[in-house]
Amino acid sequence: SIFIENLGGSGNFRVEEYKKPEYEVIVEAPKEPVKLGDKISATIKAKYYFGAPVTNAKVKYKVQRYSHTVNWYPPMYWDWFYGSGYWWFAGDYNWYPGWRNWGCKSPHPWWFPVRNDPPELVMENEVSIGEDGTVKIEIDSSVAKALHGDKDHRYEITAEVVDQSRRTIYGKGSVIATRKPFEDGNKRTARLVANAVLLANGLAPLSYRNVDEVLYKEAMLTFYETNSIDSIKKIFIEQYLFSCKNYSGI
Repeated sequence: SIFIENLGGSGNFRVEEYKKPEYEVIVEAPKEPVKLGDKISATIKAKYYFGAPVTNAKVKYKVQRYSHTVNWYPPMYWDWFYGSGYWWFAGDYNWYPGWRNWGCKSPHPWWFPVRNDPPELVMENEVSIGEDGTVKIEIDSSVAKALHGDKDHRYEITAEVVDQSRRTIYGKGSVIATRKPFEDGNKRTARLVANAVLLANGLAPLSYRNVDEVLYKEAMLTFYETNSIDSIKKIFIEQYLFSCKNYSGI
């Protein structure tokens, strides 16, 4: 007990015996993002620190799904004060068809409250651990794809293992399921980001006002089909020289 004189305050606390954990619980899930809609395999492992598996135990596991969003913005001078992407001037165009697939969302200041979707309980179960000290689970992400196919998702796996001596140890793991291989592969957004980096370093932006539309499309098709950058590289150099000449007096 603690009592503070002349102030009338008091409090209680309890000291318990600390017992060093005898085993650990590991949740093995894919480290790389998986495709949304596929089935995800994960393994819960319990083993003693001397190497032997925990064979006589109960495992209670739970899988929850969260919306997953990661946006990158080019660094600027005042990021340390305002937060990453403070200079972003464009709004979100969720109403525009297809914008959710290729658009770049505007950042939220760190002081601005953001409502996050609550997690969804995907599965929960209690089973006996295997003879090898493992429990294998399979997560079906096709439901998330059908209901929320316009978002990326993160599945968190929590495992609680209770051995024969009633010692309880927890383990946790996660895996990300994405709707497409890249967050954004749109050429317009890529050009916008490239110009942000150029402007941040005091250089002229890259402009395409003087490019021939047919030559540009042919160069892009050549890159997609043959993986050769020669044609598009030539256009980039010519257009950047054009930009430097036109923006040098600004």
